Amino acid sequence: MIHCFKFTKITLPPKFPERFVYLQIENLITNLNIKRKMIRQTSYDELNGIISEKAHIKGLTLSYCDTDTTKVTFMLNILGLTPSISVKLKVISIEGSRVTLEVYAGKLGDFVLDKAKKFLIEKTPEGLIESFDDKRAVVNLDAFPDLKPVFETITVNGLFFTEEAVCVDATLK
Repeated sequence: MIHCFKFTKITLPPKFPERFVYLQIENLITNLNIKRKMIRQTSYDELNGIISEKAHIKGLTLSYCDTDTTKVTFMLNILGLTPSISVKLKVISIEGSRVTLEVYAGKLGDFVLDKAKKFLIEKTPEGLIESFDDKRAVVNLDAFPDLKPVFETITVNGLFFTEEAVCVDATLK
C-alpha cells in the first residue's frame, strides 16, 4: 500500500520551533507503521543508452519478454564471425543488491554463451557477475559505484518488466 501525504503551509506562532512540527509528522507516520514505498521505472531506451556507454559491448540492447523476464541481445565476435545472440534473463530472487537470474539462450545460444562467459565477465565491471554456473547468474549491483548509496537508502522488494520499462519496487529504509 502506497500512502501519499499533502503538506500545506502551517502558520506557526512566533518562537514556535518549525522542526517540532516536522518531528510530529514523522512520529505520526512512524506510529501508523507506514512504510515509504516506491516504484522506479526506467525506459528500455534510457537503459540501452547507459549500457552502450558503460559496457562497451557492441549492439547490446534490452527488451521486454514478460513481467519476470527481459531479453538481452548483443553481438559477439567469435573467430571472425559476429552473430547476434539473444538471451532471456528471468529474475529468480533479489537479496539486497544481489540479483539471481535464470539465463536461457536456446541450444545454440547456450553453447555460444558457455564459451563467452569469460569474455562477458571481463567486459563487465569487476564484481558485477559473482557467479555464472549452468543457467544461473548472480549479479551484484554494488559493483556500480553510483548504485552503492542507493542500496544504503532503499530495500529492493522486487524487479519486474513492462513493455515500456524496467521497474524496481523498493522501500525507503
